[in-house]
Amino acid sequence: MSPPASLCTLPVDVLNAIALVLPCREFGRLLQTNRYIHDTLDTHWIWHQRFVARMGQGFLTAKLKQVEEDAPAPTTVAESETECVYLNKTSAASKEQLIEWYRQYSRTVIPSRDMAIIHMGNNGFHWTMSMVADSQFGEMARLGHVNWLDVSAVFHGVVPGQYYVQWGLVVNSVSAVQYTLFRAVALGSHEFPSWDNTHPDTIGFKPQRATTFIQYTNSPTRKFFKGGPMIFQHPDILTITAEYPTVFVQFKDHDNIRIKSSMSVDYVRLVRVDDWDNVIVPEAVDAEWVEEERRMEEERSRNRGMFGGFGQGLDDDTAEGFDPVWIGSESDDSDALDDEPHPDELSDA
Repeated sequence: MSPPASLCTLPVDVLNAIALVLPCREFGRLLQTNRYIHDTLDTHWIWHQRFVARMGQGFLTAKLKQVEEDAPAPTTVAESETECVYLNKTSAASKEQLIEWYRQYSRTVIPSRDMAIIHMGNNGFHWTMSMVADSQFGEMARLGHVNWLDVSAVFHGVVPGQYYVQWGLVVNSVSAVQYTLFRAVALGSHEFPSWDNTHPDTIGFKPQRATTFIQYTNSPTRKFFKGGPMIFQHPDILTITAEYPTVFVQFKDHDNIRIKSSMSVDYVRLVRVDDWDNVIVPEAVDAEWVEEERRMEEERSRNRGMFGGFGQGLDDDTAEGFDPVWIGSESDDSDALDDEPHPDELSDA
């Protein structure tokens, strides 16, 4: 009678393939199976491949370049001392460094391929994944056109602290972000990421004008809209505690009356409020641009009146003024309380 099959009887190549496709928590559990599994899979090669698969080769290259720039210059040492080894003299990160980076960035950065994007791959007309050299992850989710916009992601095990939510986007038309609701919430570690805007810690922001959106980005211009890659930072701070280490983030437009297009998504990340190298300081836009948008809005309102209200409802949430809609305020519209995300729509971050 042959002995029962076990993981230890599998070829090493098969074990490696299993290790590379498992999510982080499941891979950690696999390493704890027994000493043989741990010694076989807890290797520099496995961690390198997992990091590249999760973060992208471009991200690893950028991190190695940063380490090289930050490393101290080599100095002369006494003959009795062991010769120093500097990271700027090596061509790859150590296993320990890869594990530390993986632990840090897998909890605070999610590339577009790991997001839940409604209509992804539907006939290639809506959302598609495209190889992009400028992406630090090597690919982006590219939007063709949709009238039901919904992109979400889930962070697990985030270290307690105060964070900003930042989206890495390519925006080539202001219509892609106007009236789009950006929101986030911190949840308990065992709480399923399904929520609505009655959650007390939900932060939400819906820009109604290009000027409102641009002031919270790193776009180089403040006098007119210039399409291209940019980072949008949610205006509010998200507080994460040890009891609430899971973060659900989303941007959406479920009104089903506006066509969204001309946008790509690279990543979403959480940035500590004291990380001044990455935090975006809001900068006001040119007053003439603000006035021009106000004038155009008034003209559209007059045109709707002349045609007997034709098009009424397209801009109903501007009826009380032109300020952005904040979730939880008295100016919330019905869009702020629509459907909760379906469990199948949530990504396994």
